[in-house]
Amino acid sequence: MAIPSIAMIPSGYKAGKLYSVLPTNGNADLDVVRNSTANRINKDGLIESMAVNVPLLDYSDSTCPSLLLQPQSTNLITYPLSFGNSYWYKSGASIEVQGFASPSVDYPTSAFKLVEDTSNSQHAIWSSSSVSVVANTYLTFSAYVKKVDRKYVAVSIAHNSTNGTVAQFDLDTQSLVYSGDVGTIYTYVSGGIETIGNDWYKLSIVLQTTLTSIQPAIALSDDIFTSPSILNSANYTGDGTSGVYIFGAQLEQLSYPTSLMLPAVEGSTTTRLKDEVSKSGLSADINSAEGTLFVEMSALALTATNRRISLTDVAITDFVYIYFSSTNTLSARVQAGGLQEYQYDFAVDITQLNKVALKWKVNDFAFYVNGVKVNSQLSGNVPSANDLVSLNFEAYGSSNMEGNVNDLQVFKTALSDTKLAELTS
Repeated sequence: MAIPSIAMIPSGYKAGKLYSVLPTNGNADLDVVRNSTANRINKDGLIESMAVNVPLLDYSDSTCPSLLLQPQSTNLITYPLSFGNSYWYKSGASIEVQGFASPSVDYPTSAFKLVEDTSNSQHAIWSSSSVSVVANTYLTFSAYVKKVDRKYVAVSIAHNSTNGTVAQFDLDTQSLVYSGDVGTIYTYVSGGIETIGNDWYKLSIVLQTTLTSIQPAIALSDDIFTSPSILNSANYTGDGTSGVYIFGAQLEQLSYPTSLMLPAVEGSTTTRLKDEVSKSGLSADINSAEGTLFVEMSALALTATNRRISLTDVAITDFVYIYFSSTNTLSARVQAGGLQEYQYDFAVDITQLNKVALKWKVNDFAFYVNGVKVNSQLSGNVPSANDLVSLNFEAYGSSNMEGNVNDLQVFKTALSDTKLAELTS
């Protein structure tokens, strides 16, 4: 196998820097900017806060880390940890305020137990005052939950019998067992359950609403729901002791959940800024006339945005791209002299890890996905010699990559079909 001129496998890092394995002189070590703290899942399966500008090496999906790249987002819940606070209204339930082991390094005993009472009613908590949101946008509510005595847990928006949306989960089977909406104010989009570690799960619901204020909720149940309203369908006689552990509630104006955002002191919203990764001055490590760009990556979600990894010139008029397109395809593009020379979009599940390679050379382009040549083109120009000088996890100062990157390699030669198949298999 040919030796790459640049190889980034997420491993060594410090504030503002992600080290590349090749070249060994450090010339391609990546610059990292994120002017806020952010959380990741560490190798022990625990939530861990990382300092400003420290890259997020995340272990959510593997025993090996991936580079996690997220957009800017805000947690609109001002008491995401203190479920015993009056911010959270309790209906047919109580909160045991003794510290329980949480899924967090930084808040190790900050979990609470949501306990049902003995009434024949719903057993839930929700925000006691409405949370302001932008109408007709995507909203995602999420919370971390661990089974104690109850296996059915729901995350919901609204708690009245007229309007609402809900996603209910079975913690034993780690599955979504009921979802939906009622009325015309809310539209259910999706629900998700993510394994964190130590029997903790991140439950989430994505929805849209015409309202400008909402009340997120967490509810217990002894059975699968029969309607989207937790008032109507969650009524049962509790035993006064059963429940689940809860930790880290989050409401954000995105179409998918991101890593947990916590305030330094509760009582205010928390904003995490976007991750920005790039490196310039790479003319000695990139061959503009011919080469191969390989990436193993997955998207955070299906979104209507372009999310690019690029090799570019200074003016960003010539480039080589591999990216998730706004139509949620895996895409490749080459531009030279300001003109598009190669473009191809390939339909695949971009939320799964895919191994992707793009080869460029005068009159010789090829695009490989997971060991298969999905497209080739025997015509077209390439950027001029020494033209491509930067590696960026974005393009045009926007289109930031939002996903997980497990591996990135740049070769100074257009690899053969055999080697491209091996590299992406």
